[in-house]
Amino acid sequence: LWACHIQKHRTTKLSPFFLTYGCEPKLPGDPTCPWINATNEEPAPELLADNALTYLCKLKEARQAAKTRLWRNAEADKNRWNNALKTEMQVFDIGDMVLLQHESKK
Repeated sequence: LWACHIQKHRTTKLSPFFLTYGCEPKLPGDPTCPWINATNEEPAPELLADNALTYLCKLKEARQAAKTRLWRNAEADKNRWNNALKTEMQVFDIGDMVLLQHESKK
């Protein structure tokens, strides 16, 4: 399940983890993303508030871009299937044999 949440999707170009939390996941033991900051300084509260606002704005933009890509992909799929299924209308005469499929489970 974790692997599915951290993989970037073809349509959205983002991972579900990123769209949920706004950052890429940091795995324990990953040398490219250390867990502990090298400095022990605490940032000022006003800097945290400014960063949070910027962070939330970027997350909102990323989610909107992903939603736009999803709609665009859905439209492309719809057009592709409509073109593939487009056939000439069949005309039946009285007495022609046709196959009926009853899909109710009664």
